[in-house]
Amino acid sequence: MPPALLLDHIIILVPTPTYLHAPPPALTASLALTPGGRHADGLTENALIGLADGSYLELIAFTTADASVRAAHWWGTKAAGGIIDFALTGPGAGGAGGEEDEGDEEAVGPRRQYEAMRARVAAGPVAFEDLRPGARVRPDGRGVRWLVGFPRARGLPRGAVPFVCYDRTPRAARVPEARADAYGCGAVGVVEVSVVVPEERVGELVGVYGAIFGGGSEVGGAGEGGRFRMGRVEEVEGVPDPVVVLRAPRDEEEKKLMDQGGGVLVTGLVLGRFGGSEGSEKIGGGELGDITVRQFAKS
Repeated sequence: MPPALLLDHIIILVPTPTYLHAPPPALTASLALTPGGRHADGLTENALIGLADGSYLELIAFTTADASVRAAHWWGTKAAGGIIDFALTGPGAGGAGGEEDEGDEEAVGPRRQYEAMRARVAAGPVAFEDLRPGARVRPDGRGVRWLVGFPRARGLPRGAVPFVCYDRTPRAARVPEARADAYGCGAVGVVEVSVVVPEERVGELVGVYGAIFGGGSEVGGAGEGGRFRMGRVEEVEGVPDPVVVLRAPRDEEEKKLMDQGGGVLVTGLVLGRFGGSEGSEKIGGGELGDITVRQFAKS
């Protein structure tokens, strides 16, 4: 049974907008950024790394250092220098999409998908909010619009459970073109990401993740947690579907980082590539958290 939801993007918080405009050599040696623009609230801007599997990495920075202003934002308390959240989208996201308003018939499919997912998780410790509009303006002046649905997990911060994003303008306007030939690391898609939560919360969240991704999505255990298969927007032959690993901390360092994150650590991002050196290699110089690229052989 295919996953009910697909991986859309991974969010990485960087210290300042300067990082987006003049990224360090440790990053540009591996990946190339596409300027994304400023969000409608004026509090954040981003740069993007498009991947051949239709997902992307969003490097995001706050436009203000004022903690009192940032506190109102859903990521306002997050520390820069790592993965802070990730988003899913619905089947059919790889299509061209089109302009639509919240009341348009074209919005019915995504809303129906979202409401079905909300119903599946309703009995657990997580509730998803109503879909809300989001927007940003690209550097070329083009406006990009979407709908997002955010989870509220009792006693856990943002990042413990993924949010959901549906396009209102064509997906190609929001998602940058894959530039694998410009990536020194050769990355073509996301293979794995891990969500680390307190041991006593793992069991209940395994049930939540199973409800989000639908029946048959749990593909194996990871200690006391689980592994859940996410679908891809675009197929990449030879690279397995992305998996989210839900687990407890493996050591004191992970526990420390999890505690610093208010009870969640999103880490262990693995990207896939073809060719290059055997095995895995770290990218970004550690400035963006734990990110590696793993080699796969084309079939």
